[in-house]
Amino acid sequence: MMLRCVAFLALVLFVSPAAAQSVSPDIVIVRVAGPWETASDRGFSRLVGQAAGGQLALSVEWISDTGNAVQAVRLPMPPGAENLALARARGEAGQADSAVYFDTPGGDTFVLVVGAPGEARFGPATN
Repeated sequence: MMLRCVAFLALVLFVSPAAAQSVSPDIVIVRVAGPWETASDRGFSRLVGQAAGGQLALSVEWISDTGNAVQAVRLPMPPGAENLALARARGEAGQADSAVYFDTPGGDTFVLVVGAPGEARFGPATN
């Protein structure tokens, strides 16, 4: 697991070296959500977790294949998502949407569904 994290961070730094110089020390996780594609562009989306003042903030960033940031959206935190186990996040990348699942210590599961730039939904997982 640690090797995957190191490899991912190396990829992030390689794709965007200028942005890597200004990474906030409050960033606690960066995780690829999955690929995206529109009629005119394509790339990958990533989840960014930031902890500041005892609060967790999640956002999604869409990065084009050229390394340019296309869009970023801060996610509203639904009730009960305060205790997400970020280290145990698991993902499923699909053709149109990608999903990242988070489990809480209390047994609840939350899901982040990410599509094309600007398309992100975060809330309790339903069966």
